[in-house]
Amino acid sequence: MDAIDRPGLGYTNVGRGLALALDMLRSSDRDAARVILLISDGAAVIDPQVQLKLRAAFASVRFIAYSP
Repeated sequence: MDAIDRPGLGYTNVGRGLALALDMLRSSDRDAARVILLISDGAAVIDPQVQLKLRAAFASVRFIAYSP
């Protein structure tokens, strides 16, 4: 119940989550269905240096990105 006392918008390390998801994709079976589903409240900010690293990493992997 301690969570009730905390502010609604906490810090979510979206960059780290995306990096971990990418590592999991790289190590998974290529024939398996592979999906990264990112659900966010929109309050997270990814550091510009981390953004550059993520862009380079995702450029090396074949994927399709969807956004509402």
